[in-house]
Amino acid sequence: MTLDEDLSPIERIFALIMDRVSERLVKEGCRGFRNQSEANAFYFKQVGDHRSRWSKHNPCMFPGCPDKSVRRSHTLSRSGPLKIVAEDGHVLSPAFDRRTGRLQMALVGAAKASCFPGFCQEHENRFCALETTKCVSSVDDHVLQFFRIACREIRIKSAEHLLLERLVTGHEQAITDRAASLMQEEVARIGGNLSAEVKRFEHEGLNKLQAPLRRRLAQLASEITAYERDFLGPLSSEIEGNPSKSPLFVLSVDIPGHVVPVALAGSGTFASAVTGEHHDVTALLNIWPSAAGTQLSILVKSQYQRDVENYIREFRTPEFRVLSMIETWMVHGSDHWFLQPSVWKRIPQTRAEKILGDIADLSRNIGMEYERSIFDERRSEFLEGSIGRGLASGWSEFLELQRLKMTPEGCSCPWKSKERSRSLR
Repeated sequence: MTLDEDLSPIERIFALIMDRVSERLVKEGCRGFRNQSEANAFYFKQVGDHRSRWSKHNPCMFPGCPDKSVRRSHTLSRSGPLKIVAEDGHVLSPAFDRRTGRLQMALVGAAKASCFPGFCQEHENRFCALETTKCVSSVDDHVLQFFRIACREIRIKSAEHLLLERLVTGHEQAITDRAASLMQEEVARIGGNLSAEVKRFEHEGLNKLQAPLRRRLAQLASEITAYERDFLGPLSSEIEGNPSKSPLFVLSVDIPGHVVPVALAGSGTFASAVTGEHHDVTALLNIWPSAAGTQLSILVKSQYQRDVENYIREFRTPEFRVLSMIETWMVHGSDHWFLQPSVWKRIPQTRAEKILGDIADLSRNIGMEYERSIFDERRSEFLEGSIGRGLASGWSEFLELQRLKMTPEGCSCPWKSKERSRSLR
């Protein structure tokens, strides 16, 4: 380093000390911790605090309600789809394993599945109809179901935002504390004593290290604002009986007589150019199995009605391609789903591992048909039954691709897909 000739002797010494501190911080990876144990302790404490906050009472998410939520509001009805999917009172759901750093399938009690700190007891009672009827049939049912999906999406994103904020600020403090310690060591090496307090230490390496977290924080803040504006506001207006100035559109697809054993409540995006202009469409998604069959519902802003109609139409050409749409929502859309345990056990291990890896890949969206089978039994029923046999010879390539999805590796395949739709008031 070349020192400025105008620096005083003390300033020159201080500059040399700061260079030495920076060098040591870079050598340590700009983590702010002396060793991996310290880093792990910091991370696990933040994650532990995050989980503790998630399990406690939070403000009720009904707009204007001052009361605290119950600890466990269900996004999916326990006596409805979760009961259909459960085996011995349990379901499977993807979860992050902190020990391995990878996704795994976790066994969850149906009573705890899909829970979040959402609503106070009074507003929790607004969803009793969904628990009683065990199906989503009327417009009001859809409004209530998508309202609690929107609430959970906002709450989970808000919780992640708070966690990342605390990770960033905690890391900054760790860097500052570590820099102060290193400065004390360097000053001591030349026989001095550091009496000044280091309030904040900035370093280029730290900024680079935190850049992905800061980008994610900005993305989450934008998504929370959009979900509150585009979904929470209009849906709460519908619940209160006030016509929304931002109308929504819901489209439902029924699979009568076929229970696909998964329940899902989340969101996803797909790219569309139906109107001639390329744009991303954000949608709320719901998969609701019942004794009568399976219903898939997708909700978007009304301006995207043509986009979502086209999306569903292509995923239903031919008819049983809808099974691929379910799998696509599970892997490229939301990870908030609950699967019948025996279904996962029947998947070959190689394919199961690839599916978990694909869930963690955030580069694809629900507009890209998923290439591996999750529901082998249902897919075989369609292929070998009257639906599969009834397809014309021109669908031979499609049928072969569906069979390849059930191989250990799965396959890569292009996606194409009578829908029932209705506008919300």
